[in-house]
Amino acid sequence: MRLLLNSGVDNEAKDNNRLTALLQGAENGHETVVRMLLENIVDQEANDNTGRTAMRCAALNGHEAVVRLLE
Repeated sequence: MRLLLNSGVDNEAKDNNRLTALLQGAENGHETVVRMLLENIVDQEANDNTGRTAMRCAALNGHEAVVRLLE
């Protein structure tokens, strides 16, 4: 992940469901990925095609550590 971020990858890019890397990381409980993305100033308020933010995705899936990072 660090290599991708350092190479200038678009960390705000969205997939077909409008999921950014932050949304995907939060949804799957990848605390380290979420922390790295937050260090690179990503949009925490970006939402998917159903309106869920990264914090909502993390909370719905029980990823408390990720929710705390996003607070």
